[in-house]
Order: sequence, then structure tokens, then C-alpha cells
Amino acid sequence: MASATDFGVDVSTIPDLDPAFAPINGRDVLAEAIARRLQTARGALPFNPDDGVDLNEWLHEGATNQALYRLRGAIRAECEKDERVFEANVAIAFDETASNKALRLTITIDPVEGFQFTMTARVSEFDFTLLRVE
Repeated sequence: MASATDFGVDVSTIPDLDPAFAPINGRDVLAEAIARRLQTARGALPFNPDDGVDLNEWLHEGATNQALYRLRGAIRAECEKDERVFEANVAIAFDETASNKALRLTITIDPVEGFQFTMTARVSEFDFTLLRVE
């Protein structure tokens, strides 16, 4: 059995700070770092003002082909800013129902070292849910 790639050790902050402060490691650390990037408004981090893409803002763009193309590019670029990511491929599904607008993201991450993995998330006006990392 292959060992997990060392992406460091952290405490889970998705969806909120883990009250038990249980450590996470391997691809979960990288997946959560990427998820935080996708929830952070550009300019919100004074030490990294060019980082972040707040996906909640994109929900109001609508589901035009042009908007989804720009969003895919923005997500890919933000993921690849992490030095542990070699390449990110993004698929987006936009769900607009009468009571809810949401994005479903499937992001395939090719890390600089280790094995490729896929993270799936759902973004609505009120939350960002990391559904699975596999």
C-alpha cells in the first residue's frame, strides 16, 4: 500500500474549525487548502492580495456559456497558485431552481508529487460544502 503524500498536517476547517482539533494529512490537507481558496474573496488576505476567488459572487453571474468558461478558468488558475498543484481540471454544473442557485464543482487535481485525486463541492449562496475527496 502506498503511503500518503506529505502535504503537511493541519486541522480541518471545512465546513468549520474542527472542535476536536483532530489532525488531517495527505490529500485532505491539499483539498481543504484549495477549498479555502475558493471561498476567499480576492484581496481579503493582506499577505496574499492576489489570492482567492469567492465562488458565491459567481452565483449571480448566471449560467451563460461565457460566464461558465470564465469561472472554470478562474478556478483552475486559483488551484494552480498552490505550489503543490501541477495541474487542475475543472467541471462545473450550474443548478438554478426556483428556490436555490448552486454550483457543483468537480476538480481533478494533479499534484506535483503523489497521485491525482478528485474533489467534489457544492456552492450555494449560503455555504460551500466539500462533498468528497477521492
